[in-house]
Amino acid sequence: AEREIDIVEACPRPRKNILFVGDSLVTGVGCASDGGNGPAMPRACAAFLAKALRVDVTWAAIGKTGADVSGLNDLLPAVGTEVRAAQERGGTIDMVVVVCGLNDFKHAYTSLRRTASGFKGELSSFVEALHEETGVHCTVVLPALPVHHAPVFSGTWPFRPLITTLASWWDDQKAALAERASALAARRICFV
Repeated sequence: AEREIDIVEACPRPRKNILFVGDSLVTGVGCASDGGNGPAMPRACAAFLAKALRVDVTWAAIGKTGADVSGLNDLLPAVGTEVRAAQERGGTIDMVVVVCGLNDFKHAYTSLRRTASGFKGELSSFVEALHEETGVHCTVVLPALPVHHAPVFSGTWPFRPLITTLASWWDDQKAALAERASALAARRICFV
């Protein structure tokens, strides 16, 4: 007997559009040129997320070397451009990874007004502006700065523990912002 064979097309994998916004870690300053496409940190994170989530990832990196969180506001027009580009492709920006804090705590040495709690207020305003550009459905990810892994600080006691403690004050503000958003169920913000 002859059988009919149903041809089932493989379903295309879902696609996530991820935007990285931040300081020199996003622009790739200090990374060796390895012939890859784009800065190392965003490229590696996008590859990890694609594998972990089993999705295709389209990503873009928008950065400003030396920027503190208030300086990231200068990048909002470029964020809007990326949002419109995603919409033209029939999608949205699903996630924005905001890399900040290192330059903020460096500026604390030059001005007493540049405190960790002041950083939280500026970061909150920036995240709100991001959500205005991307929509509230977009998840904003605030990663911790693992300065204790930075080779430049290895073996330099007491500098390493001091820098680690200072960085944690700014990271604590990121965590508090994400917790508050979660408690209010107002915005999609997470701290990792």
